[in-house]
Amino acid sequence: MKRLSRLGGRQQRQEQGSEAFPPDLGHGEDVPDAKWSKSLDSLLRPRNEAARHKALFEVADGTVYRSSLGRCEMLVDKGGLKVLKEILTSPTSTRLDRYLAVCTTYAVAFFPTLKMPLLEEAGILATLNALWWCGDALITGKVISQVEMMCFDAAPAKLLVKPVAALCVAMLTTLDNRDLHKKCLLTLLRISFHEECHDEAVASGVLRVLRDFSTQASEARASTENDVHWAATVALSNFTAGLDESHGDGVKASQDVLNGMVRLLKVKVDDGLGRIGRFFFSTGQVLMVVRNLALHAENARLLADLGVVNLVLKLLRRDRDKVRREVTPSGDFASDREDLAKASEDALNNTLLVAVRVLWTMSFDRTLASQIVEGGGMADLDGIHGYFDSVNFQRGVEAVQGVLFQIEGHQGGGGKPGGKPGRGGGSKWDVMISYQWDHQPQVLKMKNALEENGLSVWIDLDKMRGNILDQMAEAVEGSHVVIMCMTQKYYLSNNCHSEAQYAYALNKPIVPVVLEPGFRATGWLGLLLGMRKYVDMTGEFSRCSAELLEELRFKLGGAVALPRTPTAPAPTSAASSPAGSEAIAAMHDDVRKILEMMQQMS
Repeated sequence: MKRLSRLGGRQQRQEQGSEAFPPDLGHGEDVPDAKWSKSLDSLLRPRNEAARHKALFEVADGTVYRSSLGRCEMLVDKGGLKVLKEILTSPTSTRLDRYLAVCTTYAVAFFPTLKMPLLEEAGILATLNALWWCGDALITGKVISQVEMMCFDAAPAKLLVKPVAALCVAMLTTLDNRDLHKKCLLTLLRISFHEECHDEAVASGVLRVLRDFSTQASEARASTENDVHWAATVALSNFTAGLDESHGDGVKASQDVLNGMVRLLKVKVDDGLGRIGRFFFSTGQVLMVVRNLALHAENARLLADLGVVNLVLKLLRRDRDKVRREVTPSGDFASDREDLAKASEDALNNTLLVAVRVLWTMSFDRTLASQIVEGGGMADLDGIHGYFDSVNFQRGVEAVQGVLFQIEGHQGGGGKPGGKPGRGGGSKWDVMISYQWDHQPQVLKMKNALEENGLSVWIDLDKMRGNILDQMAEAVEGSHVVIMCMTQKYYLSNNCHSEAQYAYALNKPIVPVVLEPGFRATGWLGLLLGMRKYVDMTGEFSRCSAELLEELRFKLGGAVALPRTPTAPAPTSAASSPAGSEAIAAMHDDVRKILEMMQQMS
């Protein structure tokens, strides 16, 4: 009672502007279980307004102090969220009431199993979103921190991303409050770890805002400014991994950011529960950021210079039971407490998978592939391959095979180890289609059109098993022409990167096909394709497929007799004329005829 009385006096003085807000929750003596439970009942069925104020403070204080899953579950089960929502929306609630209600929902959001029940409470999501613009920076900051907490997990992040990304962009571009800026950027950073949230976030305009904050001058920053710069750069690298040129070709990070990530990786490799500063990131998340940063070639070389290759190999050598314990959420913080064994295995396997993918991304650079070998990585990769195989973790097996394929290809002077570059008459298939699995419906339509025109087509329809890189290499070697179906996810996929690079190494005729409107090849894909003509398959299908067949007729030359398919005229832009289009088409036909004649004469 004395503590509450002091709080009441503090509230009155705050309203008069004589003392700083907020109350000191979660310190001092704990509220005993019996008293806390009685206070909760009083909050749900208050005798009067004074009793409600007292009960609200004791519930908030006891919930924040104990941080108890049992207390939070009781509050949810008894309908406490509905009462808290009413307090947040009531015009008669004081600033103190709203602050206590937000602190209590924040405590509930701390537990993975309660995040979705919190969001599913009718009207509470809209209520929390409205508090972003309540005019009270303290309450707004607490709400944003609560949203950041929610976005640790994929399901709530997916539900929150559309409104929250828009709110973060608005706040970052209109308010001059560095503390709120930091909270917004950390929230976007949490969202960036969930790939299923990327499209909604990018559509909200996060890239432009993150780029602005990530490129601010780095000299003489206070700690908050460092947090702002770091969070913006890391979030930007996650969101832009694999995006097309309109969003930028990866993220060139500052030396400060790269140094910070490597320091954090070192801590996580030595102890998965370790952290730098107040912000917690899992080992898998840190590895994911390193991998995304390494998509930028210059970043990859700088990260290697800072010792990333050796740190990843060190993680692969660590005792797996110790790593498992460090990366597995435990106790109240496990998302599914009823199946901890499976959660533990998934956490370990996914962490090791991302570690191998870091090596795979770096192995496309010949010098960095040599670092893996010189660091003893071949034995480590062999060991982790055996582990993945023993637990039937196919994605891990494929990732290891991908690294080995690249390393052995570099050692063999390019291409598949032990294979001989071949082309021409020995081909088993006319065409191989290289694509990323998410775009299979479009690719199947393309495949059917090619086969209807007499072409034999190799395509992976059932996700290859076993040594998929060897199977892929056989398909590339056995095909006369390779069609590369370019999308954002194709660019990001190491498997697709390997296919494309191997086709290039064997000097196979390549037909680049665009499957996403506006996509432009950049980075490794742009360098590999150079000035090759793209076939745009995003328009009307019959016209696009006719153009593709014409390009294949040119690439196949005399190897395959293709029926001539009349090409429907492409729509002209305002800047072009029909006469000009016809002249260009005629010129292309003349060039093709000359090349075909030269091929027949050779």
